[in-house]
Amino acid sequence: GIDPVVQSYVVTEYTEDARIPVFGMKNGDSAFLGRITGGDALAIVNADVSGKLNSYNYVYPEFCVREIELLNMFGVSGNQADVPVLENDIYDENLTVCYSFLSGDEADYSGMAKCYRSQLIKEGVLKETNDTGDIPLYLDVLGGVETKKHVMGVPYTGISAMTTYEEAEKILEEFYGEDITKIRMNYEGWFNGGIYHDVADKIKLVKKVGSKKDFEHLSDVLEENGGALYGNVSFQKVPYTSKRFNDVLEASKYYSGYVVELGAINPATMRQTSTLNWYDELAYYMISPKFLSRYVDKFTDKITNYEISGICLRDLSNVLVSDKKRTELIDRQAAKQIVEAQYGKLAATEKTLMEEGGNAYTFGYVSDIIDAPVEYSQFYIIDEQVPFYQMVIHGSIDYSGEALNLRDADIDDALLLTYIEYGCAPRFTFSWEDSSVMKYTSSADQYSTCYQTWMSDAVNVYQTINGALNQVQGAAMIHHEVTEGGLVRTEYDNGVSIYINKTDKSITEDGVTVDAMSYQVKGGKA
Repeated sequence: GIDPVVQSYVVTEYTEDARIPVFGMKNGDSAFLGRITGGDALAIVNADVSGKLNSYNYVYPEFCVREIELLNMFGVSGNQADVPVLENDIYDENLTVCYSFLSGDEADYSGMAKCYRSQLIKEGVLKETNDTGDIPLYLDVLGGVETKKHVMGVPYTGISAMTTYEEAEKILEEFYGEDITKIRMNYEGWFNGGIYHDVADKIKLVKKVGSKKDFEHLSDVLEENGGALYGNVSFQKVPYTSKRFNDVLEASKYYSGYVVELGAINPATMRQTSTLNWYDELAYYMISPKFLSRYVDKFTDKITNYEISGICLRDLSNVLVSDKKRTELIDRQAAKQIVEAQYGKLAATEKTLMEEGGNAYTFGYVSDIIDAPVEYSQFYIIDEQVPFYQMVIHGSIDYSGEALNLRDADIDDALLLTYIEYGCAPRFTFSWEDSSVMKYTSSADQYSTCYQTWMSDAVNVYQTINGALNQVQGAAMIHHEVTEGGLVRTEYDNGVSIYINKTDKSITEDGVTVDAMSYQVKGGKA
């Protein structure tokens, strides 16, 4: 992703972040895989096809070792100009790219993913698991939500309970009644004032959703049935409403000295500085890496007092931010090392870690990733998307994409087949109360969360995807291809192959007949 300190205020496009520092190229029976092992946080990858600038396909990394910033200057007569401001020092550490050369059957993207995965396993970053059986169901549950309230006509920000702990248990009971028990719940809005909570230097539970005893009992219920409860926490994005954060001292700064303050995207101007109808909690500061460890230390001291399964990290792997304060500049590579150190502290609490996003430098610490990349950025130059990221982590880290009930598009057969192709578990966002309660709040983007509306769909989606993937849970994805006949074939190291037909006609290949918009599992249990 882009460093928030250097990105434009105006968001012109939505793109999928590159989360692993690799690139590669194939030509005939030969291929290479490049892996950026030094300076990856400062790198971008350039790639293009032949016939535009030259007669070659090419791909190579580029490193930004000295940032530049444009400072807008105003003259006394009303004139203005952008003056370039350059950092004093360049990045003076090693920039390293390691190349692996592949040939024969290994000279394709499957071989590249296998090569990268084997490197991570050898380095101890990834571990092969023995997890078998059903796939998990990821369930985001909305707890305390910030709402505008009034006392004698005076407005103030209060908390409304979208789902209490007891209500969350009732939702679980309905899933258990359908024999769906492996539920991993990401509970949002459980402490410090709701979803857009105050800085996490202490833990003050939201009373309206329940007590500490209720919270821990919910965790016990999930664990007894093979699931887990994760308390959602944000460390790097600090809401404007935070009462215990000194933005002048602790927020990242531009090189010009201004504090980095961002917000929601205004759909009219596309500027990411909006509070959307004065919901101040949507505006946020980016905490400086220098002060990140202070808040993580205090949080880790407090979270050990709560008997819950784990912690869900909302932005620690989703955002990598530098600090351009001229006297104490922290570049992105140093920020990455600081973030890695915080993962070590959080892992030391012996809570299991879930994260949103999933950048490669965090793989060694987490058991689950939500919002993993499932769809590509849809650039015109791209011919086809492949599950490269999934081939690297499948069998070591469980993962899911975005919440299916909050997508812009419907849940159709093509989407379910893509999830089966990518070995991806389903995910939903639920609340006990109707979504209309959040209509005029900072959580209005959670526009379709009432569990009663989605329960039957969630059950059907899970049963469909689990029917295909429960035989490859915990197995490594070793090969993926589109066959000449038009089937998509995904192979796993336990001998199971899944054939997926995304066309409108039946296809027979390798002795397997797959109906239109359907799948078949070969080599698994009868």
